[in-house]
Amino acid sequence: MVELCLLLRWVQRCHEYQLNQFRPFYVAGYKVGWIRPEDLPLFERSPELFAVESEHVALLGEPSSPKERSAQLDAVLRQWRDQGYITGWRDEHYLISNDKQTPLFSVERSATALLGVLNLGVHLNGFVKRTDGIWLWMARRARNRPRYPGKLDQMVAGGMTAYQSPQQVMKRECQEEAGVPMTLAETLKSVGLVTLCHHNSKGQLRREILYTYDLELPETFQPCNQDGEVEEFQLMPIAEVVRLVAETDEIKANCNLVVLDFLVRHGVLHADQAYYAELVEGLRRSPTPA
Repeated sequence: MVELCLLLRWVQRCHEYQLNQFRPFYVAGYKVGWIRPEDLPLFERSPELFAVESEHVALLGEPSSPKERSAQLDAVLRQWRDQGYITGWRDEHYLISNDKQTPLFSVERSATALLGVLNLGVHLNGFVKRTDGIWLWMARRARNRPRYPGKLDQMVAGGMTAYQSPQQVMKRECQEEAGVPMTLAETLKSVGLVTLCHHNSKGQLRREILYTYDLELPETFQPCNQDGEVEEFQLMPIAEVVRLVAETDEIKANCNLVVLDFLVRHGVLHADQAYYAELVEGLRRSPTPA
């Protein structure tokens, strides 16, 4: 049986951050993000939209509607993209809400870490039960993807499109990424969530909530990618998946947490193992710094 300390490294990596000199980002009076000090000059160049103070950064133009805020912010972000400060532009918008789940604005996906706002996503564990145990489908990301090319991923995963529910996004991604028939996608089960709060490669703060789903598949099912984002699918015995999480960096970082949650829920990991409580608690630690 694998030692949980080898698996716990992913919980530690995905919740490791330092906010020295980061400034909170406020919208409509709500703290929604954290901006690293190296990025502050960008915001200072747009004083008509941002108030850059010694203790925080605030979006100006209040009060205004979520639609107006989104349009104002998008115009500036597109300028920063054209100037090379934002890369990997996706033309996908994430919804940013306050702590009461009231929408405040939507923002281009590739700019979320710049603002330190919360990312929402959906991840699906596609698995098969055989006489010799559980087997898990993993997707290998296409080599031409801008982020984590060639890494192993969940069978289906995607970001939460603004103004769509997790269930809606999950079912759509099932079709686009793995060719799952709708009749089969209707049987997926919402099983919880995992969280992350850590620095990306630029040192910006990346915060995530990933809604997790399980889909038990027949042995005859073969995933078939429809959108070009997956190089191949591999059906792996659960012991091999555990080995990859414990001994390698082959699986995309946040996907390791989704795998760990699956292992806990399906009894592959046990409460009598050392570090079990720390691992389980870490999967759902708050993605919002104190």
